[in-house]
Amino acid sequence: NSCIVYNSCCTSLLQLGPGHPNITGDNGYEPKACTSIVAQDADGRIFHGRNMDWNIPDYLKNLTININAYHGSQKVFSATTFVGYVGVMTGMKPGVISVSLNERSLGGTIIANVLEDVLFGTITVAHLVRQVLEQENNYTSALNRLMQEKVTAPAYFIAAGTEPGQGGVVTRGRNTVEGFWPLGTVPQPLKADHWYVLETNYDYWKNPPPTDDRRRYGLSMMNKQGRDSTASMKGLWQVLTTWPILNRFTTYTTLMEPGNGTIKSFVDVYPARAQDIVAH
Repeated sequence: NSCIVYNSCCTSLLQLGPGHPNITGDNGYEPKACTSIVAQDADGRIFHGRNMDWNIPDYLKNLTININAYHGSQKVFSATTFVGYVGVMTGMKPGVISVSLNERSLGGTIIANVLEDVLFGTITVAHLVRQVLEQENNYTSALNRLMQEKVTAPAYFIAAGTEPGQGGVVTRGRNTVEGFWPLGTVPQPLKADHWYVLETNYDYWKNPPPTDDRRRYGLSMMNKQGRDSTASMKGLWQVLTTWPILNRFTTYTTLMEPGNGTIKSFVDVYPARAQDIVAH
């Protein structure tokens, strides 16, 4: 019988500057949950960045790890996760796809999700991401699986591939796809550009609440800095480490380029050190 073997290594741990102006909210503004961005440069290279925003104690942040999953001697996928957690919320299959999972809150309870799983044979969204990375070998089949599989809870799947135009935001209900924003398009009424997609935790066709409009800040930064400055690991890093995209709930920041298999993850990021951490 074949099996997947998991190896892990500690993430880079960086000291978060106390009271840093970039990560201090004001006027009742309370960012939460996650931000994911996929950007394509002028040469067609695709980059994927995400902040995992989760209000967990500091000591749990120290359980953040990068894992590499192998089938024999072949690496199957890499992921940023937590010790003991068996799903995947941020991961990449080199040469195929990278996926980040963002919360989509439409009510519901844990009990309802468990019953959905038991009674109707659905799968949790994090387990679906893991299975996609384990089993699918091309971008199209992986994206279709994220769209078609029945899941226990609504969610956003943000995907990036290896070829120009491969990327997008999948807005999932439990049984259906409720929206898809593909790379290369600008859905109304968003003030975005065609070379990137950006998802926080709200349907892209609806206005976020004024107390958590990270989308507006993110779109503004992407548009202002432009493709030449932002469609890269370093450029996405600069956006993801600016308040309110980076905020007091940010647990880790991950940067991925599925085309060449690069994945870099950091806990407790200090924005001023972006130049030192990501050189290109």
